[in-house]
Amino acid sequence: TALYDAIGITLNKVQKHVPKGEKVLVNIYTDGGENGSVKHKARDISALINELKEDYTVTFIGTTHDVEQVSRVLSIDKSNTLAYDGSASGLASSMTTNSAARTTYSQNVALGKDVSKGFYKNVVKK
Repeated sequence: TALYDAIGITLNKVQKHVPKGEKVLVNIYTDGGENGSVKHKARDISALINELKEDYTVTFIGTTHDVEQVSRVLSIDKSNTLAYDGSASGLASSMTTNSAARTTYSQNVALGKDVSKGFYKNVVKK
């Protein structure tokens, strides 16, 4: 997976089309770690995420090992990460949690609350 390239290319394209000050939610899903990027390195993505963090909420869903590494290396707040066990049922559960978190995120944006952290914190699954 060329994970860093995918993230970098996506964030750069979105940034060109979204006015500054607009809230942007970026959900990153992967079933594996970085092993093939040629355009972007971890430090580039970390710097970009830090640069955009006022307006962008970047989340990450992956296996436990990947979540721990990505959170540390790419500067994604741990409260914006979600780990699953790699099984179909684990993935389904993570998608349910993500859906509930998106609803909470939208409500918080509408209320003018800080949405930079805590995407998966206190999520109530329906």
